[in-house]
Amino acid sequence: MKILLVEDISEVRVATQELLESLGHEVVTAATGGQALRTLENQTPAFEALVTDLRLPGMSGTQILLHLLARDTDLALVAYSASRGDPILQNLVEQGRVLFLRKPFSAEDLANRLAAARLARDLPVNLPESGPPGTSDPYTSPRRWHRSWLTAAAFIAVISGASWHFISRAPGLPQPPTSSARRGTILEGHAPKGSLEDLPTAFRWQEVSEASSYRVELRGVDKTPLWDGVTSRADLPMLDEPLSLLHRGVVYSWKVEALDTEERVVAASEWIRFLVKPANTAVSGNSGYGVAGIGQTRY
Repeated sequence: MKILLVEDISEVRVATQELLESLGHEVVTAATGGQALRTLENQTPAFEALVTDLRLPGMSGTQILLHLLARDTDLALVAYSASRGDPILQNLVEQGRVLFLRKPFSAEDLANRLAAARLARDLPVNLPESGPPGTSDPYTSPRRWHRSWLTAAAFIAVISGASWHFISRAPGLPQPPTSSARRGTILEGHAPKGSLEDLPTAFRWQEVSEASSYRVELRGVDKTPLWDGVTSRADLPMLDEPLSLLHRGVVYSWKVEALDTEERVVAASEWIRFLVKPANTAVSGNSGYGVAGIGQTRY
């Protein structure tokens, strides 16, 4: 299928795109609702499905869905979020026209929702009489107020800071003590990274001479903390605990920090993504995902 993916967080967008492509789909991405609607109008050949996050800057995922449904779209529609979504979205899901995914999700979850969403394209749907939500949209209005308050707070802080500087002219704080450690050094993580055929057996990274220990952190695709561990070597075997958290078809990220004897960070890696390829990524048209099963979506 040709799919439009709408996600504003770049890391999550790339990870979800990789997940969809591992299932054999052609994927085009957009970072905002406005960009998504323009892409839908201009792309040839046409898209077959839309997969969108609910929390987006400006136009929310719910607003995108309502905009398309009001124009009798024949797209398969899938929405995802870490929360249950607003009441309007929940109503669309209950009617069966929109399929919902709770983050984090696996490739199998995504494949199942897409298969069901294709079958749901001809279902009738009752939209809110007031039309697409505007400033009352729960994903838009609070963010707008939040930005206003942040702007006002920043302005007050700047004015207050400037006034204090001119009134007191207090001396600056002393510089922190230095050491021979190369603080801020980028530490290279070797494995796991990229697409893997099998579950990884260990975390491995570049050794740092100033380090007395290393701290490893494992997170889900939306940066949900899953596990962390400490070791004195430049590798950490995948013990039962972190290994039991890994599933095929799911994108994970990890990083490692080098610590000195006082447990201060002297070097750190970037966040490194890896995906264990699904054992079977094919999704058959007669796989048994009927319209009757659509209402079984769990929040």
